Formats: sequence, C-alpha cells, structure tokens
Amino acid sequence: MWFLLVGALLASHCCVAQECRDCRYLGQIDARQAGFSALYEHPNPSDPTERYSLALSTFSPVPLTRDDVLWFEYPGKYLNDIPNMQKDVLLSGILWPREPGQVPFEVFGHEALTQASGFLLPGKDEGIAALVDMRDRTNPGYTDISTGAGGNDEKWFYHRILWRDGDGDGDLDAFTCRARVTSGVSTSQFLWFANPGGEDPVNQPTWDDVTIISENVCDTMTYQVDLEADGRIYDVTFTVGYFNDVLAVYWTEDENGLWNNPDAIQSRAIDVSGVPLPDDHFFDVEVVDVNNDGRLDLLVTINSVFNGTLLVYEIPDDFRTGEYTKHVLASGFFSRSGLNGGGAPGQAIAFRPQTSMTGKPWILMSGDDEGTCYYYVPNSEDPSDWTYEQVLFLDNGEGNIVGKPSVADFDGDGYAEMFVAAWTEGALRAYTFAP
Repeated sequence: MWFLLVGALLASHCCVAQECRDCRYLGQIDARQAGFSALYEHPNPSDPTERYSLALSTFSPVPLTRDDVLWFEYPGKYLNDIPNMQKDVLLSGILWPREPGQVPFEVFGHEALTQASGFLLPGKDEGIAALVDMRDRTNPGYTDISTGAGGNDEKWFYHRILWRDGDGDGDLDAFTCRARVTSGVSTSQFLWFANPGGEDPVNQPTWDDVTIISENVCDTMTYQVDLEADGRIYDVTFTVGYFNDVLAVYWTEDENGLWNNPDAIQSRAIDVSGVPLPDDHFFDVEVVDVNNDGRLDLLVTINSVFNGTLLVYEIPDDFRTGEYTKHVLASGFFSRSGLNGGGAPGQAIAFRPQTSMTGKPWILMSGDDEGTCYYYVPNSEDPSDWTYEQVLFLDNGEGNIVGKPSVADFDGDGYAEMFVAAWTEGALRAYTFAP
C-alpha cells in the first residue's frame, strides 16, 4: 500500500507511458511527492473554467519532516499550458497529510476544506482532523478540531471527514474514522465531533464534544448516502477497515435520523478481506450506480501485495439484511515499489469522459504501488454484463508510486480531464478526453 512508506525510496526506473487510447496527454507540472489529489467545486461560477480547483497533499517519508498541501486555482484555464498552472502552498507544516476534502457549502455558509493527516511512519503518526477556511486562500491556516476532543491522549491518524447533523441542533457535525497501530496491533474508532456553532465555527478551536460510534471496525475511508428500506429513508455510512479487514455499513434507527443515541445505531459487516491472504486490505469505497440499472452499488478496491482487486457490490433491496452480490471487475494488481507494506491498486472513481454521455460510467483507478493508472470501459450497456476493457494509460515502472487521481470537466467544453498524482515522479500529470 503506497501510503505505508516506512523506508527510504528506491531509485526510480521511470518508463512513463504517455499514450492514451481515448484521451490526450496534456503535460505535467512539478509537484514533489504528490499524494492525494482532490477535486474542489466552487459554487455558482460565472466562468465554466472557474468551476473547479484542485487540492493536492504531498508528503515525505523522512521522519519528523513537515509536509505541504498544494492548491491549483482553476486548472481549466491552463489546459494548454499545464507546466504554468497557478500553484500555491495552501497549508504548510502538516504531518503526512491525507486526502483533502471539500466541506459542503451549507456547513458554514462559505467555502471550506478538511485536511486529515498522520499515518504509520514514526515521527508522522500523530495526525489531526483540520478545518481550513477557504475565504482567504492566500494564507488560510487551519484549525485542529480533533486534538481537544480526546485526540491528544494517544497518537491517532485520520483519513476522510463526512458531514451530517448528528444531534439535531441544526449544525452539521464532522464524522470520521481514526486509527493507530502500536507494536503491530491496530486500534480504531468511528466517531463524530459536534459542531460548536456560533458565529465562526470553522475557526473555533474547541470541538471537544466527541461521540464514539464503534471501535475496531472503521479505520480509514467512508462514504455517506441516503438509502430506502421498508418505505423509509435511512442516513447510511459505508466504512472501510483497512487494518480491520472489514467492509461495513452503519445506519441509525432514530426516527429523526440522529446519531447521538448509541442504542439507535446499527451496523453489519458486508464482507471481510485478508482471507486467505493476510496482505489483502479494503482500501476505498464509493457509492454509485455502476451498471446503470437505476440502483446504487459499492465500487470498492482491495489493496494487496500480490493480488489486488477492483470490485463491485450490488446493494440489496434492504441494505440492512439483504445479500450484497459481489462482482470482480479486475484483479492481479501487485506492488512494484519495493517498499515494505506496498500494495495495489489504490482508489477508484466512476466518471464519464463526456458530460453528455448516458449509460454506464467508466472507472478511473490508481495503481498505487504498482506505479500505474488505469481507466475501465464497459464492454456493453447490459446491466448484467460486468466485464470491462482495461486501459493502462500511465506506467511509471518499477520503484514508482502513483497517488490518487481526480477527474472532471475542468474547462466546460463537455469533455473530462484527468489529473494524476505521480508521487515518485514528483509531478501532477494532466490528460483530456477532448478530441
């Protein structure tokens, strides 16, 4: 797994593939140790090229060094001049920043970002969950909402933050998973921090009201969605346990959809990884209608040293009790980074290469420690056909790592662009599906 860097980097043997069957390589911009790219959508843009920006976490494997989060303002304006895209340091001094996340506008009434941090590397294993006020992107700083809420008694690391009103006070609260690993034993929590409210909660230093939902199930990625069962709409969270090797679903039976009553919170395990191969770990989950049958599915990756997998689980009529039918879309991915704990693949994202397209979405996927990036094209529009054509459009070779990509129509021309974080190469690479 590419974020388990615990040793010095091997020498890079770069053999970059720049050919793309359906798309064009646009160029790249220097971005040292590019890790997670994250799409940021601005509300009500007057210019289609100003709809999206990109946040990019970077991190060094050197213990105790501080890392940066970069900001690329309106990449759609620079598609013909990628090396000269506007690039700024959004945050500096973070320890191993994870995936940046856009805060829904309604949470604070203005633009904001979350930045989770920390992982296994000694000296970088004390992470935080931070809020970034994006009203001033020239020097925003950040507010740590996790340390005062029991985060300072142990070293925790964080990954992704979701937003919902957990206690019914009208303010949206921060839900996340956190974990730590001590002497090879992992401990994790699924929890939420209550929004303190007030005039400026994004800059409020004390979010000290914390509710632990469960322990040792969820430790990394999460995805929130509304699902119907028995004529009722449920507020649902799907969670990934990378260290705990479980894909799970949580929901609340509270009649008002609240999460502050432990007796109302229910959960079930959907599947387990790590059996029979202990190096297989659930990596990420996205909820999307993969086969275009009008029903939502789980798009999941399993990160492995030897046999990583891209797969889909069909969500049953009753997500609480029904069977989740599993389909393997691709397998056989393996680490080529040479690093202890390396694995493949990384994260997968459903997208459409043209905004006018209907039918099944395509799938963009990072190869992680395989040093690759792929997209998958459905072989037919038949909802029962789960076969895909695999297109390898970036292969950086052995000893290389490729981080999380982002995809959207950045310039408003109706065609999608892909930005790929090439960690070892030290670049953010750009592609377009426009002719």
